[in-house]
Parts: sequence; structure tokens; C-alpha cells
Amino acid sequence: MDRGFETIVEPALRQPLKDTSCVSCGQCIAVCPTGALREGLIGIKQVPMDTDKTESTCGYCSAGCQIIIESKGDTIIKAIPQKNHQDINQGVMCGRGRFGTNLVQWENRLTTPLIRNKQGELEESSWYDAFVMIAKKSQSIAARYGSDAVKMGISPKYTNEEIFNMTQLAKALRAETFSFSNREQGEDTVLPGNDAIGDMNAIVTADTILVLGLLPVNNPIVKYKLTQASKKGANIFVINHLESGYDHIADEFITECDDLEFLGEITKYVLENGKLKADVTNLDTLKASLADFEIGDEAQIIGEGLVNAKNLVVVMGDKYITAEASALVGDILGLLGKFDGKRSGIFRVAVKNNSRGLKALGVVNTPTVLKTAKALLLFGEEPNADLSGYEFLMVQDTHLSSAAQNADVVLPALAFAEVNGTFVNTEGRLLKVKKSVENPLGINNIKMVQAIAEILAEDLGSVCPGKILKAIGETTPAFKNVDIGEILNTQDPDAVRVEFKPYSKGRLFTEIPYTDYLMNEIQGKLNQVIKH
Repeated sequence: MDRGFETIVEPALRQPLKDTSCVSCGQCIAVCPTGALREGLIGIKQVPMDTDKTESTCGYCSAGCQIIIESKGDTIIKAIPQKNHQDINQGVMCGRGRFGTNLVQWENRLTTPLIRNKQGELEESSWYDAFVMIAKKSQSIAARYGSDAVKMGISPKYTNEEIFNMTQLAKALRAETFSFSNREQGEDTVLPGNDAIGDMNAIVTADTILVLGLLPVNNPIVKYKLTQASKKGANIFVINHLESGYDHIADEFITECDDLEFLGEITKYVLENGKLKADVTNLDTLKASLADFEIGDEAQIIGEGLVNAKNLVVVMGDKYITAEASALVGDILGLLGKFDGKRSGIFRVAVKNNSRGLKALGVVNTPTVLKTAKALLLFGEEPNADLSGYEFLMVQDTHLSSAAQNADVVLPALAFAEVNGTFVNTEGRLLKVKKSVENPLGINNIKMVQAIAEILAEDLGSVCPGKILKAIGETTPAFKNVDIGEILNTQDPDAVRVEFKPYSKGRLFTEIPYTDYLMNEIQGKLNQVIKH
């Protein structure tokens, strides 16, 4: 604004920052030629300093941004994107990663285990006492009520190596694993397999894209890819329950969360106007379920675009899309024969940084398994759920979250900037995670899990992340012979033809709240200054 000595730095048109289109990505800081713009860092004085730089992967959304974590001694300073990383984020990143990577070190971090005493208060305990209580309480409840009584919730924020050890502990405890972040994939009941697109760049090369239940804030890098596709001339249709800033790159349709009929209308249009494939089953059942639908103008606009598509990519946000809606998406792609998994198919945007790794390691259940639970062990999950009524509750997290405040035993945890290991991003790509500072707890997440197993006389093997990854590759087909940067293996499909699923009443969108305490904290801070 203004010129010469009158120059000042202000948001566009001198509006308050929250009233502009700013999303707090921090890119203005990165390109500022004078250093006049700097990060507003939590708990750190803004002075020039030489920092240690560690290349790693961001641990918030599922994009898998390649970042550089800057640290000084045992303090995490900030994170910036790796420059010109062509495979994923291409030198950009969102505000959560840039401004939230060091958040773990501030605001009353947990460093000591807590056990609830006879007076009902949480008090500090030794590591050994906490491990013994977790092991013995879980073991005794399983003995009294049976193996269905003990459940283990595992957050997708952990590394593959940590998750693998947790699943091994679950076997020792006879506990069933699940995650509050998991969702059923309805398209799996329709399509014969290999419909999942494993390369984010397929979005950029598609000529037609249908986006369902994805807000830009859920995964800003996918929004970036959609913008690139728009510049190349792609027809983009977005169906969401909120206006979310797609209007300048796409035809945006806003509907209610329970408006599954809208997707049903689109399916009927495709059924009546597309070139149907012969090798299908249940076609008459699908027709009958849609017989009473009247195709509206907006459904016709989208339907025409899908029918005329050459390379059709459907981008679905796991945070919102329901199983009923994704089954209809499977029907649409099956009708059009657009599901080769390369140029056409479904690109699912996972909820968290390692949601894909979590499922590949066998943690596929949803919270529906809690119906029979008497004991609940939560590793890193901060669910929006009633946690009362369990005979025993354990929570591991970096801070005293709401879940931890209700627990009988609380274990501290390390965050992604403090551990070595791997994540699997939303593409299914195996990515390296490197610790930037020394362990502030004296014991890492893997050793905590193994210490609980040792109380049960179970040996879970090596604590070295590299050796654990090797063991994962030997026991888990998805990881076999997969190197860093490569896409996980996919299984050969069981089905050989499309099996249409009839329309059934349900919801189009149902939100899965984020269960990562730190992610919710940084997003809350960003929401105070951005338009959303």
C-alpha cells in the first residue's frame, strides 16, 4: 500500500485479514524479498538465529507435504516447505503445517504418566506403575467378559511403525482395533477393485472432475491440484454442504447434508443417457430403485458433464462422504466404465496424515465395535464421543485432552516432529518421517507399547523403526518391496464385474470430527484470523 516512505504492509484493500481470501498458508512470508514478513510463532522470540534443518513429512492432513523442520537445540522453531518438491506439494504448504508443527511444545505438555487415585483425581505416577495398570486392567476385563470387551482406538496421526506395534499389543491383549477416523467405503461393494487413483497428478490431467464433500481447508494441496486442473481447462463440479471458495474454478452446488436424492438424480441421468457396459449385474434393481426420481436442472448439468467425460476423476472427502453416497458414486462410474484407477476412477482424500497406512495395517473398524466394550484404550484419539461408562479407560496424548481428563491412566506421547518412521499419504505413497529434536520424554511411543507388552510376557521385537518397517514389509502385502516415495501395493480384485447397488435412503454427508488434539488446536487458532 502507498509508496516510498509511506509504504505499509496490509491485507488486500485494507480489509481485516479474516475478511479477505487469505487462508494463512504463509506463502507471502516465503516470497517476501526483504524479510519484512515473518511467522507469528508461539512461545518464540522473533530474532535471527541459525537453525538445524530436518527434512520430514507433515503430520496433519493427508497430503503428505514434504517439509523442513527448523530447530534450535531441543526447541522446534517452525516448518517450511521443501522447495520444488515435484511429487506432492511443489514447494507450498498450508497454515497448519507452517504454524502448528511446534505447537506440541507449548501450553502444558504432558511429560509424566497420570493415574486416577481413590479420590478420583489424576496424579503423577511412575512409568512402570502406569504400564502395569494398563496391562493388568485390560487383561482382567478380557478374562471376565471375553475378548469382545477390550477395544483399542488408534489414531491415524501415528507412524506406521508405531501403529504396527499397537496392533501387536492388541493381539496380546485380545483387543479389537478401530479408529474414530475410519469410514466405510461404499464403492467397494460396487466396483471390482483397483478403481482408486494413486497419483494426485491424475487430478491435474483429468478433463472432468466431480468433487464431493471436500472443503479446501480439509486438504489445501488437493485444492491446489484442482486449481491447476481448472487452468488446463477441466470441467469441475463441486457438491458440498457449505460455500467453500470453489466458485472461481468450478461449478459449485450447495445442498443439505441429507440430500442424497440429489446424487440419486445424477445417477439416474447417467443411467438413462450414458453408454452402459455389458459386463454388469443388478442393473434392473438399480433402475427400479431410481424409477420415481425426477431429474432436476442442476442434476442434469452435472450428469451431462459426467456422461461426456473422457478422463473422469471423482474426488471424495473421507471427512464427509457417507457409505451410501460413495456407493452411488460407484454406480455412476460402473455405468460409465470409468474406473481403471489410472486416468479415471476415485481419488479419496483421507482424513489424516496416515489414514491410508492405518487401514493397510489392518485397523479398518469403525466405532460401531464399541457396543460390547468394557475397557477402552485410546492411542492419540480425542473423539467427540461419550467416554463414560467404561470400567477402564486409557488415553495416550501429548496434552491433557478432554478424553485424557476422563481417563483412569494417561500416557504422554511424542508428536510427528519428535519421531522417526513413515507415513502413507492419501495417494498411498510411503513417505519418510524424521525427528528434528531429541526425545523430551526419555521413552518413545514404540517403547511405551512394548513395555506394556512385556508386563504380559510378550516380546514385540525390535524398537528400531527401520527394522519394524522391514517386518511390516514381510507380513503386510501392501508394504512388500515398497520403497520410500513409492505407492503401496494394491490387492487383485475379488470381483470380476460391476455389481450395482440400488439406491437406499441415507445421508449425502456426515462429518467425522478430527480426533487429533494438536490439529484441532492449530485449526482453531487459524480460524480466528481466516475467512471460513
